[in-house]
Amino acid sequence: MNDVGAGDQYANPPIQEALVEFVFQATPDWDLTVPGKLHQHPAIAPIYLGKPRTQPAAGVPMLGMGGGIGRVQLTNEDGTRVISLMGNAIAIHSIRPYEGWENFRPRIETALRAYVDVTGASEIVRIGVRYLNHIEIAEQPVELSKYFALPPQVLPGLPPMITAFYSRNEYAYEDGCKVIVAHTPVPATDVRFAAFMLDIDVIVDSGPARTVEQALEAVDLLHTREKQAFEALITDDARRLFDVPSNQVAH
Repeated sequence: MNDVGAGDQYANPPIQEALVEFVFQATPDWDLTVPGKLHQHPAIAPIYLGKPRTQPAAGVPMLGMGGGIGRVQLTNEDGTRVISLMGNAIAIHSIRPYEGWENFRPRIETALRAYVDVTGASEIVRIGVRYLNHIEIAEQPVELSKYFALPPQVLPGLPPMITAFYSRNEYAYEDGCKVIVAHTPVPATDVRFAAFMLDIDVIVDSGPARTVEQALEAVDLLHTREKQAFEALITDDARRLFDVPSNQVAH
């Protein structure tokens, strides 16, 4: 399954970062040499030519990553294609400019298979597909209902202008898959603009552990559901924002 990815149908998709995360039941050969071994793996070395970097455990956005040693990241030369490693988890990132699902999906599979090859891990207990969308609107103030299907509500007795909000909703499929949506204002690149983060995290962390093949099938399903969630959360006015080529966006 390799359908058009979330945002791929738009000339100027709002995707700031996409990531896919796998959490394993256990990694039998995990130690602090694993990032180096993975970096030298023949499937990884030609892509991730940047200098590996470390980050503290605090503030790590991947929900499944535990432990206190922080994370190690392997990157390409400009830092837009990243693998994060920490404890029993691996995450593969695509940072703006989004490369498109047709390129991102093979990188996910390559990184996952190389990680299993290096560590001997085999049972995957959590899979997440997450897209962080930075949506800028050249209006101040913004009528939120014009662009978002679930805007914060103006209530009787309160001022009509909402200047800040944080919305988080969780939805569940019957098969145990969950869709977690967070929506909040964020700083814009221009003071004349309003900007919002629409964070969509689609996860499965129930049922029996999955093999690599089963996990990759799940990734395709979660990706499709993320795309469906994104389209359900925006309006046609928002879609028109993303149809403008990036070199024609006013700043």
